[in-house]
Amino acid sequence: MHNNLDTNLLKIENWLKNKSNYIFYILLFFYMLFSLLYFNIKPSIAGDDSSYIIRAIHFLESDKFPTYQGPLYPLFLSLIIWITGMNLVILKLTSTVFMIGFIILFYKNFKNKISYISLFYTIGILSTSNYFLYFSSQTYSEAFFIFLQSIFFYLVFKGITHKSSSWKPNTKEVCLIVLTALLCVVLFLTRTVGFGAILAITVFYILQKQYARTFYITVVFTAMLVSFFTIRASAWDIPARSGEQSLQLLQKDPYNKSKGKEDLKGFLIRFKDNSNLYLSKHLMHITGLTSSSDRKTRPVLTLILYIIFALGIVVFARKSKPLFFTAIYLAIMLGITFFSLQKKWDQYRLIIFCSHGITYA
Repeated sequence: MHNNLDTNLLKIENWLKNKSNYIFYILLFFYMLFSLLYFNIKPSIAGDDSSYIIRAIHFLESDKFPTYQGPLYPLFLSLIIWITGMNLVILKLTSTVFMIGFIILFYKNFKNKISYISLFYTIGILSTSNYFLYFSSQTYSEAFFIFLQSIFFYLVFKGITHKSSSWKPNTKEVCLIVLTALLCVVLFLTRTVGFGAILAITVFYILQKQYARTFYITVVFTAMLVSFFTIRASAWDIPARSGEQSLQLLQKDPYNKSKGKEDLKGFLIRFKDNSNLYLSKHLMHITGLTSSSDRKTRPVLTLILYIIFALGIVVFARKSKPLFFTAIYLAIMLGITFFSLQKKWDQYRLIIFCSHGITYA
């Protein structure tokens, strides 16, 4: 019975591999079709999408640099508004383009790195899940962020093939280091959690004993970020420590400063509560394993997922550098997210940038 199952899975795997490009184009077509069918021209009632547009307009009209949440997405929207005028449909269509670009790069990044069953299972979920398709017609920063994230993964995967710990840079390698560091900066300036990108790549290089690469990418990243803050301070008189959202995350109550800053115990409670909320509830909704009306959290399921993920890291560390890096990236990004988020926010979009990675990992 076991041998028959293995044989059937191998046949499916080989068939998917042989037909991989055709299957991907079919799934991409369905993703584009569903994105258009699900397209919503109205702003979200949540208000965050409108806030990005408002900050973009303020930058254009009043030269007010956006400091709340990541500044890069409002700056991008301001460029679109400057070119096309205030057209909500066009602004939303940019998210559609970013999401399609992400699907394409996701396929290219992980083709031949994970099983084709896992690859197409994940893309199939992304192509049909209304939770994911939702961002194809919203001016939230999620679509922008995951597209940039997929470029970051493409660059990282390009640069982790070297085995020598005495790596020395040539022109091609220096360009790759600079571009990777730039993407780390861009991710951080898009969403605060994007700081996890530079942490992930440095942790990975240290574990791989690639100390020279660690040094170069850290120095270049720091230089770029310092340059950004220096230019911003000079042009808009904004101090480096002006991230309103970052300061808000450190408070016990994000809407009441008088309650003070969160302590260690509070952050640990946040991690536990958010793990249950986002793994045993929201992730299950996104993947279609539970109904959207099911609001229960399941701590046992959360624990099982953590055990599976930990085992996966051990296996990936031995067998696949790209997947080992992916696991480190997910661990850091989810760790930052679960420690920093307030339980009361409880929004699935806050982990959508990692949901595709958790699905196959």
